[in-house]
Amino acid sequence: MVFMDHRGTLFHDDLQSFEEMKLLQDGCRVLADNTLKPGAPLFLWHVSRSPSFTTDLVVVPEFGLGHQVLQDWVAVSCYDLHHAGSSSPPPPHAIAELSERCDALRRRSLAGGLTSEDWAKHAEEMESGLSALGIEATVASGERHPHKDLLSAHFKWRCRASAEHVSRTAFKLHYRRTFLDTDEEPWHSPRLRPASCPPNRAQRDAEEEEESESQKHYLDRVVREASQFLPRFSRGSVGHPEVCRRPCVYLATGHCAHREACLYCHAEHDGPRARPDKKQRALLQGLMDHEVVDIVLPHLQARAEMPELQGKAYQLLFLVEGLQPLMSPSGSSSSPTSSPSVSPMADGKLKSLNKTLQRMTFSSLVTLMCESFAEGNFRDQLLQSLEDVRAQCANA
Repeated sequence: MVFMDHRGTLFHDDLQSFEEMKLLQDGCRVLADNTLKPGAPLFLWHVSRSPSFTTDLVVVPEFGLGHQVLQDWVAVSCYDLHHAGSSSPPPPHAIAELSERCDALRRRSLAGGLTSEDWAKHAEEMESGLSALGIEATVASGERHPHKDLLSAHFKWRCRASAEHVSRTAFKLHYRRTFLDTDEEPWHSPRLRPASCPPNRAQRDAEEEEESESQKHYLDRVVREASQFLPRFSRGSVGHPEVCRRPCVYLATGHCAHREACLYCHAEHDGPRARPDKKQRALLQGLMDHEVVDIVLPHLQARAEMPELQGKAYQLLFLVEGLQPLMSPSGSSSSPTSSPSVSPMADGKLKSLNKTLQRMTFSSLVTLMCESFAEGNFRDQLLQSLEDVRAQCANA
């Protein structure tokens, strides 16, 4: 016998699994509770339409407090092995809609606030919807069911067998932290201390400490084993997302043969890296080196204050700030809006460029400056300082 009483919208999946695994014997009884309220429309369709089952829907009174006036259905099905393998016709769309209603009401009941009127309305809608599909109760409440004697005898036999088993094993039950536990070995009631006297505080502390230590070792082992399944990032992923290198194009296709040795980033990126468009790049190429620094440096300083870079980009910023006056023709830093060469830059273009720079990562800003500079000592120093920042991130 199979008894189903958990979540009605999953009854049909469980039953079909039993059939596919050939676990049901000829004449097996399948009992399913609460098939009307909250409901199991897909299950009812399967057992009422499949040639493998003969089904009666028995009307029973609800037992919940305040629900005694409501009625529910218990589905009693008998399995015919000779029709095994026969499939029921696909359920209509109306069955799927009823199933969605059942799940929605079940979620509402978990949150609380449902009244008996809500349940009564749901049961009425379910009964009406199922009736329109030809699924109706076949045995009214109080009528004698043809399988009643057999099921009653079966329940009595199971209860008697369970009682005999419990009396033979005589397991001792323990209440431990909201769980019921049993001794694995038969209990002979040694009565080492009076039953009314609880264990002393020292014994309880020792048990709690032992269990806490056991749980700690178990958690450490789980974390250690789980770490083996964590993705191993490549060398190019160091400092992600601020100072990592460009995303690996091979990983985007599904596999990178270089794995951890890859010099490109294997970490997940939210989207394409921010980068000045063609007009903005042309605008930057028309500026002097010190003017490019004047525009980019504030954004570098803001990025260096992020938690993952705090204290790591000091040398690079010191290099840029120290060489900034030397790059200016007048020997002092100038503003990009006041420089004669930048005067054609309208406020709107500068504002648009700053918006783009705000979205760029620290390494992208450094690379942008290097692209604007001619090859030379300063450019090499800047790139080496960026590598030093990445090395600090790798050792962090």
